[in-house]
Amino acid sequence: MQKTVSDYFKPYFWDYTMNDESKFRVQRILEYAWFPDILRYPYEEFKENIKYIDFKKLRTSEKRILLFQALLPYFEKCNSWDELFERFIEEQ
Repeated sequence: MQKTVSDYFKPYFWDYTMNDESKFRVQRILEYAWFPDILRYPYEEFKENIKYIDFKKLRTSEKRILLFQALLPYFEKCNSWDELFERFIEEQ
């Protein structure tokens, strides 16, 4: 049986029941995941849903919010986490 995103990241979905919405999963990962786990999250799903996240309502550190707000314009231009960070660093 193939593991799904919610199976792999189960520790972050302790109250996960009916909400199988991708936006919810990305928001929860942004709020609670260790950074290495964020980078293990499927890039395409993250890319498709981060644009719907209300950063003002995230329950996470201000530094994490600022980082992902800065990365936001790069998601549409890139196809992987590696490419995203390479472009971001090159343009700084």
